[in-house]
Amino acid sequence: MWDTIAELSHRGETRLDPDSAQSAELRRTAYAAVGVRTGGDPLLVSGRELGYSVLEWLQGLGDFRAVRAASQTYEKQRIS
Repeated sequence: MWDTIAELSHRGETRLDPDSAQSAELRRTAYAAVGVRTGGDPLLVSGRELGYSVLEWLQGLGDFRAVRAASQTYEKQRIS
């Protein structure tokens, strides 16, 4: 998921073909992330938030900036 988000960011793109393999993989990963029980773990919470932002974006309800911000938050949690 994070590789695709980073790739889009670096290319300056904010949209993905909904029928592409990348979109399908993002959707599967995002569904898995939102289904995780967090137990209050900050990393899992930020991963779940990232999943929700990706799903909203793929459905046209969210903005790619929110995906990028959620991805950055997750990465900060991961390295701390």
